[in-house]
Amino acid sequence: MIVDEDRDGLMPSISVGLQDFGGTGVFGAEYFAASKHLTDRVTATVGIGWGRLGSHNGFENPLAIFNDSFRIRPGNTGDNTGKVSFNQFFRGDAAIFAAADWQATENLRLSAEYSSDSMTPEVENMGYDYRIPINIGAQYRFAHGGTLGASLLSGSTIGVSYSFTLDPENPPSHSGREPGPPAIGSGSTDSLQAWTPAVDPAHRARLAAALRDQGIAMTGIEVRGTVAVIDIDNLSWPAAAQAYGRTAAVLSVQLPHEISAFQIRTHERGMPITQVTLRRSDLEDLEYALDGSWQSYARAGIADAALSPGASPLWQSSADLWVVPYVTPFFFDPDNPLRADAGIAVAADWSPFLGGYLSGAVNKKLVGNLDQADRPSNSVLPHVRSDAWLYAKEGDFYLPYLTVSALWRPGEDLYARASAGLLERMFGGVSGEMLWAPPGEKFSFGMDLSYVKQRDFQGFLGFQDYDVVTGFLSGYYDFGGGFLGQVDVGRYLAKDWGATFTVNRRFNNGFEFGAFATLTDVSTDDFGEGAFDKGIMLSIPISWITGKPSRDHTGFLLRPILRDGGAQLIERDRLYALTRPDRQEELASRWGQFWR
Repeated sequence: MIVDEDRDGLMPSISVGLQDFGGTGVFGAEYFAASKHLTDRVTATVGIGWGRLGSHNGFENPLAIFNDSFRIRPGNTGDNTGKVSFNQFFRGDAAIFAAADWQATENLRLSAEYSSDSMTPEVENMGYDYRIPINIGAQYRFAHGGTLGASLLSGSTIGVSYSFTLDPENPPSHSGREPGPPAIGSGSTDSLQAWTPAVDPAHRARLAAALRDQGIAMTGIEVRGTVAVIDIDNLSWPAAAQAYGRTAAVLSVQLPHEISAFQIRTHERGMPITQVTLRRSDLEDLEYALDGSWQSYARAGIADAALSPGASPLWQSSADLWVVPYVTPFFFDPDNPLRADAGIAVAADWSPFLGGYLSGAVNKKLVGNLDQADRPSNSVLPHVRSDAWLYAKEGDFYLPYLTVSALWRPGEDLYARASAGLLERMFGGVSGEMLWAPPGEKFSFGMDLSYVKQRDFQGFLGFQDYDVVTGFLSGYYDFGGGFLGQVDVGRYLAKDWGATFTVNRRFNNGFEFGAFATLTDVSTDDFGEGAFDKGIMLSIPISWITGKPSRDHTGFLLRPILRDGGAQLIERDRLYALTRPDRQEELASRWGQFWR
């Protein structure tokens, strides 16, 4: 809780805080603090703290005048890790802390602190050299947003840090570096007969090349009367609306003027997703209209692409090979708070038939320290995740996945996937999934079922003895404004039963942030440290970083504790995430990029 400062009067900014109240409790503390600008450049803070912040020069808790229970703070035995220990809040000895900050220049900030934390656990368990309760520091903020910090802690320890702040509204590389779309045209001078009943190969090649220049692959083309039906794959554009807009612009130039409407169908992994019908006359009328984006969406006909037959297929088998760097971080190891491996991944994708894929990758670690972890799992559950360190220790050259999969549309509003092989780094087997997602609706439902065996630690074709049937019923709800709720109910990899609750928000620029929590029939004692599985997720579009069009994302999943309870299979091509960008509900939120 924060109360803003009265800059012109005597009222300071008041804050109340809790620290480490749902983790291990080692850093557990509570505080009241008051901050005030003494000048435009100098800020002073004085506060009173409990727990860790009441451990240096502590005195009897002043809150004891209200109730004697505030005098004693229950000890932290470690049994409550992951739980909120309400019986510790604002209890035990209290102590005073103080700090001052001086904004020496526009970029340089100097700080000094009198700390009420005696650092006792660090002194006793890690040999930390605690001399005085004074910390001093300096921070220099660079123009690009990074901050370099240096500090002297407890009169004995020097710290250096670097941080970088991401502002989704202020990308490091501004977008729009790609050429603009073609202007809407009135049509080519080709005769309509050159496009019907079969498209002339030369005209078709010319159209495909023009679309390829716009980052779009044409997979089918057919002219039915005065309507052109075209199937495309969006290769480049983060917003599907932008792919529709560029396709429409190319068609308006390349196709005869007698063709009055375009039916454009997008695909994902061979599955038709959404069909958008646009009239040539509407494109001509709205290209420069002030509300052209809204009107073009209102006039477009949007439907499930499974409802109507596709264009004459031009599909042919394809293969892709790419080499990319990878980084595998691991946080919160008590012996080393940041571990990571980095290396090179070689991945390949071969599609021998429409919707069918053979996919695989080989990873080679180049540098890292994940193999130095040495904390054997004490889990009483099957070690479906808690032996992750052994995979890093015994396999620095491995297959992260090797799968055969098929994706198709079994009917209206339905999507399906079947996969077999090495599904992820720790498990292989067979998996099937079905999704029901009506266009334009806020709700969707899915189900998946898998039989998997645990892979060996070396990371090639070997397996261990452990196997499990796992699966879930899933519900999705679009709350609007980019917010999505998801509930998965079913059986997890450790054979526990329960539910995972996820909420995330996707912004119009492609950023996505979310959090999840899983509760199963595993008791908190059997789950171990952390009490239950939870975490946060961040996904950053590559286009935001580079300023160039791309559909790729980078990001991370941050779990405070990796345990065995509530563990789900990690699969590629999950249907809801795969199809969401092209479905009608997402089109509506990002249609403003149609004319870009």
